This record gives sequence, C-alpha cells and structure tokens, in this order.
Amino acid sequence: MSDSVDSKGEQLWLDCLSLLAQDIPEHQFNTWIQPLAATVSDDLSRLTLLVANRFKLDWIRAQYSAKIAAALQQLAGIPIAVELALAPKEAVFKPSSARSPEVTWTHAGIDPGVDKPLDADRNRLNTSLSFDNLVEGSANRMARAAAMHVAGSPGQLYNPLFIYGGVGLGKTHLMHAVGNQLVHDTPQAKVLYIHAEQFVSDVVKAYQRKTFDEFKARYHSL
Repeated sequence: MSDSVDSKGEQLWLDCLSLLAQDIPEHQFNTWIQPLAATVSDDLSRLTLLVANRFKLDWIRAQYSAKIAAALQQLAGIPIAVELALAPKEAVFKPSSARSPEVTWTHAGIDPGVDKPLDADRNRLNTSLSFDNLVEGSANRMARAAAMHVAGSPGQLYNPLFIYGGVGLGKTHLMHAVGNQLVHDTPQAKVLYIHAEQFVSDVVKAYQRKTFDEFKARYHSL
C-alpha cells in the first residue's frame, strides 16, 4: 500500500509540474519550481516541498504557493495543503584540497607587504545591506529574485549576474546582500566587494611593480 501511495504522490507532483510549466514563465519555472523536491502524505492530503534555503522558501511561499495549491486541487479534485520545509543543508562550496594562495588587501588596493589572508572583516561589504531590508518594488523584484538565487546557489544559473537599472532602485544594495548572505551561509567563502575604479588601480599597480602573477592569484582565489 505504501508503494502505491508513493507512486501516486510522485505522479501527482509530476503532473503538477507540467501544469505549472504552462502557467509560469519558463525562466521563473526553471529557477524556482523545477528544482523543488516533494513528498506527499499517505492520505494525499498534504504535499511538502523541500527548499534549499530560507530566502528561497520565503520567496516561493509568497509568490508561488497559492498557484501550486490551486494546481494540485485541479488535478486531485480535493484541496491539498502545501507546506514548505528546508532541505537538509549541504555545503554549497566544496573547497579544493589544494591550498589557495593567501590573499591580502588594503583599502588603497593590494599591499604585498601585508601577510594576512582576506577574511570576513576585510571583504568591504556593508553588513547593514541585506535582502530583508531591501525596499522591494516592481522595478527590482526580478533582480532581487535573481540575486537571491545567486546567494543560495552561486555559480549556477546566473554566472555572472549583471544588474542594470536607474538610480535608487537597489543595485548596490543587492550586491552587498548577495555577499552578506553568502558569508552568513558559508563562512569559509572568500568574498570581496570592489569598485571598478579600484580594480583598475590594482591592475596598474601590479604592472608597475611587475607583480601581475600575484595580482591574478589573489583575485582568482576569491
């Protein structure tokens, strides 16, 4: 009986995915819905979706849970409760067994004379800028969703993430929010927020000092 229930539950979710794919834009579906894992209760009255992190969970609950519930009811003919839960946490970063080069920075650029690794308090992130306190509106909603995806699954769907928009819509806020969330979730991650002007200055100094190999190693270690 249990195998039969599992089979029905699995088929119900697959049918639900097919129905949602017709209603939700492909890009959004592939980002938020397709990766979800689902379990169904024995009496088929409750479906639990496993989500990778808290930000994705909150976003899916706010934006898609009603659509998922409606699709399930349409398929099953009865209301089915939709619950969201955090999936067992797996490390997003799997550091190589080889040691990364030590990374050193100063606020004026790279300083080869300072022998300290880049750490959380040298990443130049503004810790007060997070996803939670971003003022969301129609102009930045999709950018926020993309940034949240990058924070939860770096290097996958959006690599690189390019944010473009007018003044005051939250571009800088989103960049800091991605970095802050990544450092929070993965403390061993190496993150750096830097202006293009500073990067160009570091390039020029590296050429002048003939330390370009060290310059590349430092940036590649992030």
